[in-house]
Amino acid sequence: DRDGMSTGLFGGLAEPLYGQITPGVAGYNKDVKKIAFDAGRAKRLLAEAGFPDAKGMPPLTITAIPTNRTESTYLADQYRQVLGLNVEVNVIERGTFIRAMNAGEVAFFHWGWTAGWPDAMYYLQQVWYSTSPYNRARYKNADYDKAIDEAAKTPNNDARYKLYHKAEQILMDDWGSCGTYVRTQVALIKPNVKGVVVTPYRLWPFYEAVVN
Repeated sequence: DRDGMSTGLFGGLAEPLYGQITPGVAGYNKDVKKIAFDAGRAKRLLAEAGFPDAKGMPPLTITAIPTNRTESTYLADQYRQVLGLNVEVNVIERGTFIRAMNAGEVAFFHWGWTAGWPDAMYYLQQVWYSTSPYNRARYKNADYDKAIDEAAKTPNNDARYKLYHKAEQILMDDWGSCGTYVRTQVALIKPNVKGVVVTPYRLWPFYEAVVN
């Protein structure tokens, strides 16, 4: 329940993330198809998989780092309350966690990504391209890779963004990822300071900042 998570967990200082490209990033699709919160469908799928009311379902473990403890605990609690799943949270040190992700040793984990340069390719190619070392979910789809390969050699922005949206939809149709939220950045700027800009990339360019 992305809306519930954004308001209940973050007090409104977050917004739901339905795709994989975040708002404000070049290539963001404002018309991305929203994924509805549908507990009834989830229960039906569990039953179809042989676990009606989660009976007989083995315990699940979400692995997390200390800074993601709250979000992971929230998700585990939702799985228990809504679906009756037995979910534990295993909090480990960041370096150990990253090594475990890289080695494919964690089945479920809550993770994030921040753009290093202002284009959606940074998310789509680095995190979900089949041969990327950061593809820790081991996602692989030839059509997705083809769309990314085409986008990488397309200089026209509009044409490239269409390929981004095509790749993003392939990923979502596969359920290769399940986005949850984007944190809201909050800044306090004194009235006599002008020219400070907050960007979607957690960068703070101060070269135009002036103090009156």
